[in-house]
Amino acid sequence: MKNTSKRLSPVQRSIVKKAITSHKGWPDYMATYRINSSKLDSTNIFNICDTFNIDVDALLTAHIAKARAGNAAFSDAAKGKAIGGEVDWQRVRKVARDEVERHAKPVYIDRVIIDQGGVKTKVDAGELTHPQFATLLTALSCVDFSGGYVPTMLIGPSGTGKTYACAQAAKALGIGFEAQGTATEAETLVGYEKLTGEQKLTPFLVAFVKPCIFLADEMDSWEPAALLAMNSAIANGYLYLSDGTRLDRHPEFRFVAATNTSGLGGDHNYSARQKMDVATLSRLSVRIAWGFDAAIVRKIAAAKGGAVGEKWANEVIAVRDAFERLDLPQLADQRTIEAGTALLLQNLPVATVRELTYQSILDNDQKLAVANIVPTASLY
Repeated sequence: MKNTSKRLSPVQRSIVKKAITSHKGWPDYMATYRINSSKLDSTNIFNICDTFNIDVDALLTAHIAKARAGNAAFSDAAKGKAIGGEVDWQRVRKVARDEVERHAKPVYIDRVIIDQGGVKTKVDAGELTHPQFATLLTALSCVDFSGGYVPTMLIGPSGTGKTYACAQAAKALGIGFEAQGTATEAETLVGYEKLTGEQKLTPFLVAFVKPCIFLADEMDSWEPAALLAMNSAIANGYLYLSDGTRLDRHPEFRFVAATNTSGLGGDHNYSARQKMDVATLSRLSVRIAWGFDAAIVRKIAAAKGGAVGEKWANEVIAVRDAFERLDLPQLADQRTIEAGTALLLQNLPVATVRELTYQSILDNDQKLAVANIVPTASLY
């Protein structure tokens, strides 16, 4: 089909980009034309839609209809039409919050994990953890056929507590914790010899030779050379330093990769992420989906910021849902809650805090669209 080129608003462009990147032909198109989602713009977006037989006008019309239907339902409920009479919003919010926390409450771990060596490890009772924490801890207690612990991959958006959970797991297992957030070449992972003759140590080297969890943070942004070095060390159980010294993996070493994507390339939220090859993905044989947990971030915010933190967390959680409905870049997360709470505790007006945090990436049309879905005045 043939689409007519036109000027798209940022929201419309985001909708069309998502349709392109979710199309079954997108991976092959990226490989053929050496393009990723960050390079989709007004000069090529309509041509690609033609190639994928995407009707842009029909797509946008359907999206508008869906948004209007959702807004109409929300408006009816706000006016009391859905349940009749006036709405006691304070009671509604309390009931909704109680129901959410009853069905999706944080997990308090107080259990014994028996690993394959027969060693019992008990997690501190009453520690606030992510719902998937028990799964992570179980995975980190499993040994593969070669005698090493099974490498594990945590897949989820930024700001969902993946790093914190790994630190918690290390504490629970009674071992060390090291993390590395970038690796552009093999030397940034396995080190190199300085001009002085000393060996440059990296977090990976430190972790590899002792009882420790090593977290390869945002590993889907690592360069291929670094991934190859990692693959070799994990598969073989040893590595060589630049001076020829061999280092053997400690029997209690664990490897965890934290990623924002499934390893198959970038999307509209994480356009700079690399496509990881099959050799890398096959070694990360346990893959745990690590989502945003509203209940736990609300409790953390309340513990750190009292009523101010809890109210701000409620707003950001609602805004996050609006961002998802509008296909906006997802920057309403736990870090937004932490930063906003800190600003509010310095007595900044809430309107200013919004402008400094989640509204800072929005244009006027997007701000209006979010406000239509989230009437922030009703949250306070």
